[in-house]
Amino acid sequence: MLARRRHRRAPLLTYVVDPYSAVARDWVPAVRELALVVGDHLPIEVVCTGDRSSLREDSVAAGAGVHALLATERLHPVTVVEDVLRAFADHGADIADPSTIAELAAARRLDRDAVKLVAASDDARAMAREDRELARGLGDPSGASLLYAAGDHLHRLPGPGSTPRELVSAWRTLAPISTTP
Repeated sequence: MLARRRHRRAPLLTYVVDPYSAVARDWVPAVRELALVVGDHLPIEVVCTGDRSSLREDSVAAGAGVHALLATERLHPVTVVEDVLRAFADHGADIADPSTIAELAAARRLDRDAVKLVAASDDARAMAREDRELARGLGDPSGASLLYAAGDHLHRLPGPGSTPRELVSAWRTLAPISTTP
């Protein structure tokens, strides 16, 4: 069964992303740079959302695919998101199809069949639906958003269009010394 890791009150970076968003696709390099800076010092959790106006079932299936790739625990969360965003935005792939997610897994030398099975599972779809509710609770950002949580505080980092330098600078002003590399 798939389950979201619970980080308790430890600092956490939450990457809310719509796998179909061109805005999110364009922002990936900045998010990747921040991920390189935080390294292993800060866990990154992915929350998949979708277009609020359509709330399409394929958004749930795409989110399930993201969770299937994350479940391997062999890829960095930002790498997973980037692979899925590129498959859709750059190659026009049907990211709601578990076979597409399986191909992404195979390209990363992961077990294609296992990832496909998880992507098509009820558990992965349930996580994707849970993500949608969580995203709504976080203000349902469109496209993508980064949230930094530490203790009882939740901070929204600069959004799409921000540069890597702006993201890193914003995070460093918020992060306690113990989590800043």
